[in-house]
Amino acid sequence: MSCDVIEGPVTTEVGPIDTSTSSFTKAVLLVEFTGHKCGFCPAAGETAAQLKSAYGSRVVVVAIHSGDLARPSPPAAGKFYLDFRTDAGTAIDSEFGASISGLPTGLVNLLEFSGEQLVKNEAWPGIVDQLLQEAELPYGLDAAATINGSNVELTASCEFGEPISGKYNLGAYLTEDSIIAWQKDYTLPPGQTDIENFEHKHVFRGNFYFPGSPSVIKWGSPLSKEEFIKGDVESLDLEIELLSDYNQDHLNVVLFLFDQESGTILQTKEFQLADIL
Repeated sequence: MSCDVIEGPVTTEVGPIDTSTSSFTKAVLLVEFTGHKCGFCPAAGETAAQLKSAYGSRVVVVAIHSGDLARPSPPAAGKFYLDFRTDAGTAIDSEFGASISGLPTGLVNLLEFSGEQLVKNEAWPGIVDQLLQEAELPYGLDAAATINGSNVELTASCEFGEPISGKYNLGAYLTEDSIIAWQKDYTLPPGQTDIENFEHKHVFRGNFYFPGSPSVIKWGSPLSKEEFIKGDVESLDLEIELLSDYNQDHLNVVLFLFDQESGTILQTKEFQLADIL
């Protein structure tokens, strides 16, 4: 008499599944529409400065000079002759009708508030405070740059801290601080509203684009896939031309992650160009 040997089920050891998440400090993007002939705009700039002072790197400001109040005067006029307008800035202004609606105005993460995307500076503090109640996000942005001739060559990266699905764009802007130039300010007495040595901050200089293909890219370029796991890093190689009147010591790179479905900014981060070279 013999007995059948019944083998037990074959088992395979599986390592632990990583269900943890990585998080990154949340920041908001404030797009300020302004103009050097806009006498009400310095007050909005002061609001942006107060938000930067209160929240530090968690508030990223981009000041777009656009519309009629940003037009330069002839050099012979002796003032307001610098042109801070850009093709990309004009395109962004046109998309939202910013200058037509009346400067100053702004966008905060491209979100709607009370049914409107454009919001006046008086509302910025409450909106920013509300958005920054959420301290962390699963998206981290990083940048590295080199200067090659007259171009800044940039590698912009986004790290995902948890499994995520979606259609995202990664974008980059160049801004410049500490530009001393003319500005109207209607808070000053009549006859003294034209300020010669006004400090312009966060001035939008343009968008980064794919190497050799200068073009207006308002809200970034698509990432290569739509399914991400924790630790995935997606990068884009971009560049922008450095014009001769830019002061490299005062240039900043602003990165942002744009959600194609909602049409809003999910995350942003600002870098001093000198720190990422």
